[in-house]
Amino acid sequence: MLVDAGAEYLSFHYKGSFAESVTFTYEGRNYQLPARWEGVKRVLEAERPRSTWTDMQCQRIAWRHIHDWLKAQIAMVQSGQVVMHEVMMPYEFIGNRTAFQIMESNRKALLLEAHDAQG
Repeated sequence: MLVDAGAEYLSFHYKGSFAESVTFTYEGRNYQLPARWEGVKRVLEAERPRSTWTDMQCQRIAWRHIHDWLKAQIAMVQSGQVVMHEVMMPYEFIGNRTAFQIMESNRKALLLEAHDAQG
C-alpha cells in the first residue's frame, strides 16, 4: 500500500518477533509509525474484562488500525485533499526522534512563539 502510494523505502523494526514500528521514506522524508499494542490491550481488557486477549491478538489489532488509518490518509492524498507531509508530519523522523516528540519536548517554547506571532 505505501509503496503503491509512492514510498521509496519501507522497513519494519522488530522487538523479538513483533514488528513494533514501520519506517518509510516518501519524497525524501522519513516517517516512523509505532504500533503501540499495549494501549490496544488496555482498551480491550477494559471493554471486555472477562475476555482474555493475547499479546498477539492485540498486536494484530494495532497493525490493523495502522493499516486502516494509512489507507484513509493515502485516499485523502490521492484525492488532493491533503499532501502526504501534512498528515504524516507528527511521524516524520528527524535525527533520532519524531517531529511529535520534538514538539512535545519544546511545547512551552512553541506556544510562546505562537502567542508572540499573534500579536
